[in-house]
Amino acid sequence: GNYDLHELKSKMEHPEKELISTQLAADKNIEANFHGEPQGLTLYWGSANGHFLIRMYEKAKERAKKERKDYDMVLEEYGVVNRYELQLREHYAEFVIEELAR
Repeated sequence: GNYDLHELKSKMEHPEKELISTQLAADKNIEANFHGEPQGLTLYWGSANGHFLIRMYEKAKERAKKERKDYDMVLEEYGVVNRYELQLREHYAEFVIEELAR
């Protein structure tokens, strides 16, 4: 299943509770809005310019906008849909490719 990204965001915002522990240098979140309507949440760990980045976002909201459908209709049709991306560069990417090639 998919994890509620808003719940994960809440855990990111309370580091004192130690709900999420990471050695990544940076984390951030962006919640896009259009005329007061939420357009989707995106969470990031790492750096877009660095060697390692994790990106998670609400694909269902993007799909609803693209298909010009109501968000609830998209959820009913596809279920909760998030996208999880891992961006690797240099030695991180080489290591993963070598491991996958085994």
